[in-house]
Amino acid sequence: MRKLLVVFAVLVLALAGALIWLRKSQETWEAGGRERFPMRGTTRLRPDGRSFRVWCQGAGSPLIVLEASGLGGADQYEALMTRLAEHTTVCASDRAGFGYSDARTSETTIAALADDLWSVTEQRPAEGPIVLIGASYGGLIAQYAARAHPDDVGALILLDSVSLDAFDALEKPWTKLDDAIEQARNAAQMGLLRRIDPLKLGDTRDAWLTYRASTWTTTQRLLATRHHAKDEFAKLPPLPEDLPLFVIRHERVGDLLGPSSTPEEHAALEPLWQESQKKLAAQSAKGVVIVAEGCGHLIAAENPDFAAKKILIAIEAARE
Repeated sequence: MRKLLVVFAVLVLALAGALIWLRKSQETWEAGGRERFPMRGTTRLRPDGRSFRVWCQGAGSPLIVLEASGLGGADQYEALMTRLAEHTTVCASDRAGFGYSDARTSETTIAALADDLWSVTEQRPAEGPIVLIGASYGGLIAQYAARAHPDDVGALILLDSVSLDAFDALEKPWTKLDDAIEQARNAAQMGLLRRIDPLKLGDTRDAWLTYRASTWTTTQRLLATRHHAKDEFAKLPPLPEDLPLFVIRHERVGDLLGPSSTPEEHAALEPLWQESQKKLAAQSAKGVVIVAEGCGHLIAAENPDFAAKKILIAIEAARE
């Protein structure tokens, strides 16, 4: 019995040592990424002292402001920004806690995230309309900003955006997503995500941005905003009824809920999601739904040429 206890104690110590080593190794990898992948763009201080990263390209008006999807940041839009910068000024940012931006110490709310997004308009080159673009969960933040600043927004483009209706209708998928993100956060803390590399990102900037533990912690806080989002939106006026509103949705089914979801779950979700996109467009008399042929959920990344073409149409509508 005594020998068994000794063996057990040795195994416990070995396991504890391995976990400590894994966590320290992950911390070293995360810290080294800032040198290996230098930030593009600039940082500015927000009123609470946080560093907030903004990346702009191009020149002219109107100003296009991009809000990334739930797990994305400014770098997600690199290909799209390159195309749009040939025509006007385009800016993207890293949401608080993502990429190169500091995390919040206060509660994360839709209003606070939209305020960060709107701070990007300080890059506004001249008087003129602002075109807001939001993807996935970022679309919800863009909607809030558009409703909070109706006189300044000339057009709103939503790329397979989350809607308020989706929270009630899709509570079961959201709960499953919460569980998956918690598992990913735990795996990221131990460095397991980057070693397994489930998204096949390799040794790249995208891998460094995605497989950090802080990315998943911030994603948890982001998704938690859905529980009080309706109350926040209720304090705002609706979108202007004549606002050019382009709702671009996916065609290819299968990547809304992440890799752990089944074809049956995606099939059940699809009609509800398509209906939510119609409701988004119905917020404006000038709202239209556009299908991104062949694209999955991350439209701008999969087909930046298609996205840029539709955005340039929206720019002309904003200029009118």
